[in-house]
Amino acid sequence: MSRRVLLFDVSGRGGGSNVSLRIYIDALDRRRYEPRLAFGTPADPRHWAGVPADILPLARLDNYDFFPAGLRLPWLYHFGRWMLRFPGDFVRAVRFVRQACPALVHINAGQALTLGLAARALRLPVVWHIREMLCRNGLGRFQQCIYSRCSGHVIAVSNAVAARLPACRDKMTVIHNPVSLAQVRPEEVTEFKRRLGIAEPVFIVLLMGSLSTAKGGLFLAEVADRLDSSADILFLLAGERDEVPADRGHRALRFAYRRLLRTAGERACVQQRWHRHVEARRALFCGYVDGRVATAASDLVVCPNTIPESFGRTVIEAAVQARPVIATAIEPFDETIEPGVTGWLLPLSAPLWSEKIANLYRDRQTLQRAGEAAAQRAERFNPALHAQQIVAIYDRLLNAVS
Repeated sequence: MSRRVLLFDVSGRGGGSNVSLRIYIDALDRRRYEPRLAFGTPADPRHWAGVPADILPLARLDNYDFFPAGLRLPWLYHFGRWMLRFPGDFVRAVRFVRQACPALVHINAGQALTLGLAARALRLPVVWHIREMLCRNGLGRFQQCIYSRCSGHVIAVSNAVAARLPACRDKMTVIHNPVSLAQVRPEEVTEFKRRLGIAEPVFIVLLMGSLSTAKGGLFLAEVADRLDSSADILFLLAGERDEVPADRGHRALRFAYRRLLRTAGERACVQQRWHRHVEARRALFCGYVDGRVATAASDLVVCPNTIPESFGRTVIEAAVQARPVIATAIEPFDETIEPGVTGWLLPLSAPLWSEKIANLYRDRQTLQRAGEAAAQRAERFNPALHAQQIVAIYDRLLNAVS
């Protein structure tokens, strides 16, 4: 007889945590565990069509985005909102979990502090999946304390994340994110390029993710400035161009904050910086796309992050499609890229990046060898193996309380 698991994520808009969760649900043995899926804020139906799990009504627990834990005005605003709304949200969370009637709660993101505290109050076993990089300060220790006290087990998505969670060391396992091993069909690539108006032949460099300075949107524009304009190189910038939806009060405060700083907003700044290249057809904003297809349609994938990433799903998605990656030489890219073999790790130096891209544009054999080497190592992110590791944690926790 299967046992019910409540899988909770703060949002269902299709970020990296959602992708990993969907792959995990697809691989989960439902003869043993019955997944029930819930979100704190509205989900994007494009990402959850046909998901093999019951999707519960909206929990209405806001996504308090105070990661990384740094003392900046936006962080203090979100943290203040969480503190102010905590009493009412906690009551709603307790009621919500009771109605779901799970044997175990699996929290798929570090932000869901309220739900973790509610599950703890109901004495339910909790697996807390940490996908964020906490800062090493008092605020990070506060969040660690909640993880440690409320969960029976903590899963870190990388060794870099685990290093930020010393308080959870005795109950923590590092399990890298899974990736779909399915290959993209050639006709899907052809249709993708046709829809975006990409002419052949062109060398496509893909930046996947949100349009932000943290993901390297501004730095990569500086790299593009240094490349020979006569080269057939097209930068494909994939990611939502619009701001994350928010309620009316939140939007008003966000507008006032930007007026105070005299800035148009991070995503708008990135788009403005690339405007000249877009006009010259050397860059293209493609908005939300199927990451697998966009990767397969590209020749080279780049991750020019300006701050540490918690995992870097883009790297393993590229490996499945035999595409090498150039990434910033920061954690945790060293866990998924073997320098000089499956990709390259470079410091944030625009001359070095532009030189490497130009060399790979001219040397397709090196590019192909690195892509083939990456594909050979993609099997270690197999969804079935990922699901087996998590189910073993479920078994230990539930056997301990039975």
